[in-house]
Formats: sequence, structure tokens, C-alpha cells
Amino acid sequence: MQNGLGRILVLGGSSGDGMQFTETCVCADGAFRTGSAVLVLISTMLPFRTFKTDHFVPTDDRVVVTRADADRRVVYEIDGRPAAEAYAQLVGVPVAELTAQHYAECPMVVMIAGTKYLRAIRSANADGSLTFYCAIEEGLVLRAARGARPAARGVGLAEKLEDTFVEIETAIGRPQLVMGCDCILRKVETKFRGLVGQSLVGIVLIEDGRFTYSNSRFADMFGYSEPEIRERGPLDE
Repeated sequence: MQNGLGRILVLGGSSGDGMQFTETCVCADGAFRTGSAVLVLISTMLPFRTFKTDHFVPTDDRVVVTRADADRRVVYEIDGRPAAEAYAQLVGVPVAELTAQHYAECPMVVMIAGTKYLRAIRSANADGSLTFYCAIEEGLVLRAARGARPAARGVGLAEKLEDTFVEIETAIGRPQLVMGCDCILRKVETKFRGLVGQSLVGIVLIEDGRFTYSNSRFADMFGYSEPEIRERGPLDE
């Protein structure tokens, strides 16, 4: 599409249905449609900027995709090992404990001409493979990344976005309209890092009949450590 449009800038994203991944729709001409895309051409005399922002810092850990299905965006092997196993080692947890929280806080990135492009993971599969949201192919060099937190580097998710808008306003003035797309994993990340972590109410995440996350308040209420809670399920005494 970009080749066909030439110098016309393109921005956009995929439609979604939260974390269900069952059926997504787009709306066009007054109807919701599946298996479709909507292209809107905007012409304006006003100054504008395209931008992207993230708060992730690439680490020095580099790995190579050695077996993948590019059409399905599935990676079977990283450095000749099962992909989920290799990723779990990078983030420092057992494969069985990988959750959406890890995918949100520790994405993989591709460096192209000094610019980083996120390659977010959707799921770890029973056969040891990883399914990605983004385009993936064999031979791709990936780097593990971590989200920069305000206390650690002075640049958190919200701070980075605020800085970006300051730069835009300096360049073209205060925006009259912003069209944006956001990754579903940012919702997961903000939930765990922000309100959930600081909540005065006990909160847990249950996946496949096990506790995969608990905030400190929940642990205090029941007298278990957070690792102990993750070894249990909601029906355990």
C-alpha cells in the first residue's frame, strides 16, 4: 500500500475485540464488516506530524528467529530452541508462568537504522511456539526490551507521551485533532503497574484455573507470599 501511495504518509492499526481474538469488525458505509479494511484519505492545508512513541529500552540480549511461519506470525524456534523457552529465559521466568503481563512489559524489538520497532507477543502455545501480533520472519534479529519506569530512568509510559506532545506543539502548535492507535498490551501494562499494584483492594488474575498475578494487598489479606499464591488456584483451601 505504501509503495502505491508514494509520498502520502500512512498511519493506522488493526481492529480488535480486546483479548478475545475471535471476531473483529470495522465499520464502513453504516455497516460492520469482517475480513475487511477501511482506507480513509485525508487532505489538509494545516501543518501535521505523524509520530510514534514508546517507553521501552532495548537490552543487549540479541536473539535470532531460526524457524517461523511468517503468514501465521508464529515463531517456532529462537536460536535453535523452542521459542517460548528462549523468551522465558530472557524475561527470567519458567515457560509455564508466562502471562500477558510479561508480553506487555517485556516485548521484543527490531532495530532498523537506529529506530526500534516493537514485535509484541500475543501468546505462548502448547507446542512451545510464540504467536506475535506483528510481522515476523526467519533470520530476524530480535532484542529483548524493558519498560522504562519513572523511578528508574525518568521516562515512563505517560511521561514519554507527554514529552512527545510537547515536541509536536513546539513544531506545529497545539494540535486541533489527534488520530491515534494503541496496543492492547498497553492496557494490560498500565493495569498491572498502576491502579492494580497500588489498589487497597485485593486483586488477582486467574488463567486456566490458576492465579497468575496477585497484588500485594491480596497477599496480605490471605497471609501468603505472591509466589505462593501463584502456586494455587481459586478452589484450593
